[in-house]
Amino acid sequence: PILYKKNEILTIHDLIPIDSIEDKESKLYKTRKKALKRIIDKGNNIVTISQYSKDRMIELSDNDGKNITVIPNAVKKPTITKEQAEEKYILSINAFNIYKNQMTLVKAFNIIRDKIEDKLVLVGRPELDGKTSSYNDIVDFIDENDLKDRVQILSYISDEERDKLLCRTDLFVSTSTIEGFGRTPVEAAMCEVPVITTKETALPETTMNLLYYYDNPYDENELATEMLKILNNKPSDAKLKEISLQLKEKYSLENISKEYSKLFEKIVND
Repeated sequence: PILYKKNEILTIHDLIPIDSIEDKESKLYKTRKKALKRIIDKGNNIVTISQYSKDRMIELSDNDGKNITVIPNAVKKPTITKEQAEEKYILSINAFNIYKNQMTLVKAFNIIRDKIEDKLVLVGRPELDGKTSSYNDIVDFIDENDLKDRVQILSYISDEERDKLLCRTDLFVSTSTIEGFGRTPVEAAMCEVPVITTKETALPETTMNLLYYYDNPYDENELATEMLKILNNKPSDAKLKEISLQLKEKYSLENISKEYSKLFEKIVND
């Protein structure tokens, strides 16, 4: 049995361990869904990171959600000077899980490769189970389409190197289809660079509908068109700065700390 104290807080970050299972009739899916319902029914104070995640918890557990509070992650802008990179590049930072969908980005890049100077840089961990990883398929596609000189995969880099890439890219792209929050598009936008994401799951909410979006996450032609449009007609520095300021305000450590303080006071006073 799961037992909770009245003043205990449980954080459920997101539901990717459930939502990433394709077979909704599988034993694993049903077991995890049942466990989620049991946890939510027993928990007095549950915190999650987006309204999307809360709504999914209510949907999957058949719970009214009164014991669930939404407090987003705090996100800090990388403290790297924004300056021109030696080479132009498009950037994506995500683990190579299939649901992160980087293959669509690589295919879109292949469509516009002869129309742009930029390279494509993919940052992510390759050491995933073959059944859930797109890494090998992406490497094969790069080889088959003679993209080795235009696409670079970086698996292990320092935080400073990652932050430099974020702040100096021409365009950041997130093709993810499942996100409970989606930190990297927010970080990139805070660096005052153009960002394209999908409209899937929590991404429109957590990016405050401030960025560029494409409709079908698996449509490489649609993504290629949007990428080319932005690269050829970049938003003004003033617009990018305003987006950055709005996101930094929303996800500042100070504001997120205040949200937790409100929750603590509520628990103590109840």
